[in-house]
Amino acid sequence: MSSPVSGPAVIGTVCSVVLTIAVSVTVCICRCHRRKLLRETSFGSSSSSQSLPNNGRRADSSSPRSTISDPSKRMSPVSPAIPILPQSFSMPLPQTKTYIKTSSSDTLSIDPGLVSTDYCIENEVSQRSHAWTRWRTSWTRYGRGLETVPPPTTLGTLNFSVGYDVHKSAFRVTIHKANDLPIRDPQSGSADPYIKLCLLPDKKHKVKTRVLRRTRNPVFEETFTFFGLERGQLPGISLHFSVLSFDRFSRDHLIGEVTMSLAKVDMTEGEVTMTGEIVGKQTKQQQKPSGKGEILVSLCYQPAANRLSVVILKARNLTGYNLMGPADPFVKLCLLQGDQKLAKKKTHVKRHTANPVFNESFIFDVPSEGLDDITVELQVLDHDRVSKNDQIGRLTFGGRAKTPSTLEHWKEVCENPRRQIAKWHDLQQGH
Repeated sequence: MSSPVSGPAVIGTVCSVVLTIAVSVTVCICRCHRRKLLRETSFGSSSSSQSLPNNGRRADSSSPRSTISDPSKRMSPVSPAIPILPQSFSMPLPQTKTYIKTSSSDTLSIDPGLVSTDYCIENEVSQRSHAWTRWRTSWTRYGRGLETVPPPTTLGTLNFSVGYDVHKSAFRVTIHKANDLPIRDPQSGSADPYIKLCLLPDKKHKVKTRVLRRTRNPVFEETFTFFGLERGQLPGISLHFSVLSFDRFSRDHLIGEVTMSLAKVDMTEGEVTMTGEIVGKQTKQQQKPSGKGEILVSLCYQPAANRLSVVILKARNLTGYNLMGPADPFVKLCLLQGDQKLAKKKTHVKRHTANPVFNESFIFDVPSEGLDDITVELQVLDHDRVSKNDQIGRLTFGGRAKTPSTLEHWKEVCENPRRQIAKWHDLQQGH
């Protein structure tokens, strides 16, 4: 016979069971509450990270500054035209590439020994922002009521001083600084100026300063000493300063000139400081620009391979506008032999910019006879998805060329085979 269970033992057993149940219930309640908090937190973060759809895709939430996943796709001729509003989002800078992209999916490799010009890829994000701002300030409520920015009324001033050392028979010229130079680079809103100096009328003594980058108010403080000049020679000498802006792609641009005669300058009591106004160069036959903008083109003729290389580098100050703002420019190329078209190609479309950077190279097969009967026609067009593309301007090289700049460029290409030659050209009126 089993002994009866005592009261304290029963009470202890009941308490243990109740305590176990209470602990289990408490643990379950804590886990449920924790899961609920996690679900609410996850839902709130996902809903707050959503942005407006872009071309049917949600923007990547890991990059809060990016709302366009691939800027290069927006440049395609077949992509939808989306107006860019700088105040609505910020665009990340595209990665710099070190190759020249052709119109096809392949990459064109150019023999470095055949190319003398140093190319670089420039980003256009800042250009679009400036172009959009410039359009917004000039566009009126009545559509195509554009206000053109007038050309600068002055080219700036040049500050310099002259002195003569009697003991050394040395004439000194110190170039101090220049002020208020005009803008030559639309991207940076400045210039890369330097000064050339020669003594007239002999032009035997020629010197120049260093190049100062990205400034309209350069401070040089450079002194040049000319030995062997007697004091009696000075009244018949004039100082001729040429103010230029360095251009890595083509010839340096002449901003203006300063000419100062020493006939009435008294240097007996020491150095004399003077300030001259920079004026434009006066030429006998000055070609009037068309006002359509400019384009930088590089050409190279390879006679051994019977090929002609045409590189569309960039354009600036294009005048095309549409209802969405600045133009969507691209370039069409056509190779002709006489009146027969041999090949046609085109660049990609650059959206909403008056200063597009293309950096696209095209190779044309030319007859073995040479370039005597060859013509290259370029058309800069404003892409329109609805109606016909509007022509901004055109350019012709070779047999049908008429403008002095393209004739000279083509002549240099023919006389210097296997050499890449780049030059700026004013776009001409289309017809």
